[in-house]
Amino acid sequence: MLLIDEIAGAKAQEVGPAETTKLSISVRELIQMRVELEWRAAQERDQGVKSFVSARRGGPGEGSVEKTLNAKGSASLGLFGGSALDQSAKIERLFKTAIEAFETQRLFVLLDDKQAQDLDEEVDVAGTGAATFLLLTPLQGG
Repeated sequence: MLLIDEIAGAKAQEVGPAETTKLSISVRELIQMRVELEWRAAQERDQGVKSFVSARRGGPGEGSVEKTLNAKGSASLGLFGGSALDQSAKIERLFKTAIEAFETQRLFVLLDDKQAQDLDEEVDVAGTGAATFLLLTPLQGG
C-alpha cells in the first residue's frame, strides 16, 4: 500500500510504501505509521543538516569525545537534544494531534476511492493500493 500526502488543492506527494508485516491494520494504526514515517524523515533531514554544519564549522564530529562530553548528561541524545523518552513523548503528541484532526474532519484518510469513517475501521493492507492523507486547512476570515 502506497502512502500519499495531499494538502487541500495542492499536488499529491508520494510518501512511500506502508511498512508493516500485518495483513490488516486499523485506521488509527495507519495514522500512527504515517506520523512515525514523518518523524523519521524529519530526523534524517535534521541529522543531515547538523552533519553538514558541523563539518563546515569544524565542530565536533558524530563520534567525537567532545560531543559526548557536551551531551548534557544524557548518553542517548535525541533529535532536539532530548532523550529517547522525550522523542517518544513528542511522537505521541504528534499522533494525538493527527487523531484529533481526523476526529474533527481536518484530516481525511482515503483508502483507494473510499473515505475511512472510523479510527477502528480495518484496512486490508495487501488489498488497498493507496492510502491518501488529505489535510484541510481552514480559510482565514470566513
